Amino acid sequence: MEVEEPFCDLEKTMEMQEEFITYICHKLAEECEKELKKLRRDPQDLLKIKPPFPRITYDQAIEILQKDGVKIKWGDDITWVIEKS
Repeated sequence: MEVEEPFCDLEKTMEMQEEFITYICHKLAEECEKELKKLRRDPQDLLKIKPPFPRITYDQAIEILQKDGVKIKWGDDITWVIEKS
């Protein structure tokens, strides 16, 4: 997900993304309780989601992925394919 807002720095962009994700999770918990329970998910778990989210640096992400056996080197993009592995 990429949020774009004029005259906005990286910190504000991340805050906007966190608020958006939180909103979606809370709406799902409120409006899809029956469906979530069918999927064996407790809607209360989604209601616990609150910003700010934990953050890591690019360096930390690469290190974690490499420790998990993902073939990635520093400078590579962390694409959805890499995130999925």
